[in-house]
Amino acid sequence: MKKDKKNDKKSELLRILSKSSEWMRASMLADILGISERTVRNYVREINETGQIVIRSSYEGYRLRERSINVEKSLTESETRVWRILSDLLVSKDGINAFDEAERLYVSASTITNTIIPRIKEMVREYDLRVESQKFTFYLRGSELNKRRLIGNIAVGGSYGFFNTRDVLEHLFPAQDISGLMQMLYKLCQDSRLYLNDFAMNNLLIHLLVILIRLGSDDDLEEKESTMLVSEMLANLPDREAISDLAQQIASRFVLDYGIHIPERDYKQVLALIALSVEHELVDIQSIVSQSFIDKIAALLDQVSQHYYTPEFSNDFVQQFSLHMYYAQQRCAFHISYPNPIGSQFKMEFAPIYDMAVFFAHQFSHVCHVEFNEDEIAFIALHFGSFLENNKQARAYISCIVVVESYHSVSKRLVEELNRAFADRLVIQEVLPVNRFQKRLPTCDLLITTMPLNDTNIRTVQINPILTHGNFIKIPEKGSH
Repeated sequence: MKKDKKNDKKSELLRILSKSSEWMRASMLADILGISERTVRNYVREINETGQIVIRSSYEGYRLRERSINVEKSLTESETRVWRILSDLLVSKDGINAFDEAERLYVSASTITNTIIPRIKEMVREYDLRVESQKFTFYLRGSELNKRRLIGNIAVGGSYGFFNTRDVLEHLFPAQDISGLMQMLYKLCQDSRLYLNDFAMNNLLIHLLVILIRLGSDDDLEEKESTMLVSEMLANLPDREAISDLAQQIASRFVLDYGIHIPERDYKQVLALIALSVEHELVDIQSIVSQSFIDKIAALLDQVSQHYYTPEFSNDFVQQFSLHMYYAQQRCAFHISYPNPIGSQFKMEFAPIYDMAVFFAHQFSHVCHVEFNEDEIAFIALHFGSFLENNKQARAYISCIVVVESYHSVSKRLVEELNRAFADRLVIQEVLPVNRFQKRLPTCDLLITTMPLNDTNIRTVQINPILTHGNFIKIPEKGSH
């Protein structure tokens, strides 16, 4: 019996590590499993001794060694050649020679020029990029912004046979240490206590990768800087010091790890990207967004309600959505956007809501003189869809707020598990870190938290960051009281 219990704990340890894309400290694993840190270390050693599974360890904690995924085996030989040529085009400012590529890929030069290049032209056209040729040398022309859009949509869209962002970036740029860059970025963001959602984190990663590749080839930034001043934008943000510190930490690591100094124009872009992507901790939304801007958003939302006969948007939604639109407007002004990987799916499966978002974006462009791309419109649609679904279910379901510390993908994974387990009983209104919850003190029927909270006056259930069997029993019991 004791041996079975030990094996169960080992299996649970592996399950937890398999679901985490980040390092997990022994103390956290011990708390979740109900064992000592020493026992965690013993289990890790015993598992590694079997030789079947490898758990990596570092000063940051433990994580499973990634499965050996051979991306090229999941692609046809022809597709592999397309990706290799596209990779060379993205990183070479001097162009690629058809004969050199043919020799490297063991194909004829005519295959390069007549089969592979036309496919790449088709792929890049929708991103306002073009492939030009001169004496069998090919160049990828277009702005760096659009190159980032291409890489970003491929990386997070999952539409070209890849498994995740890391897979596609490692395949596109085999000479770059993608894993090291990702770990550096996640660690710096976590230490900064700033929270970027997965979309924003991927976009920041891609932006830094493009800078790294360009500066490594001594290619200077050609794009014109926005007329808006980054310093003016930061002045209104309560977490401006943390944002500046994070940008400086990234710049310092570029020097330390790659021997590259980030130029001032690139540094300002990184600073703006962080500022416009981070989820800010606010005491009062009006300390960032003017009342006149909120009134404009409220008026536009009224037009949406009247045009589509939808329920009136709540004041809380207007406030939060105004903040989203403020940052969306700023992103457009700085030519910054991050790909929405479910945008195309949302457009097909929830066409009426997407149409509402297009209508709103069109009206907004007239009032505020800014044009949104499809990724930003898809984010607007997600906000609308979330509000309408919550409004529809509010009477039949228990409203719930989840309070979880900002460990990037951990909060996303927890919410996904809660939705799968309790979709027929709970409606999750918001997911907040503890300090934002304590500042705002929003109301709901049930509060689910991964840490102790005092004096909330709301029915509260404390759970583990990774759901256990006991949590699955405790949540419905508390919700039914």
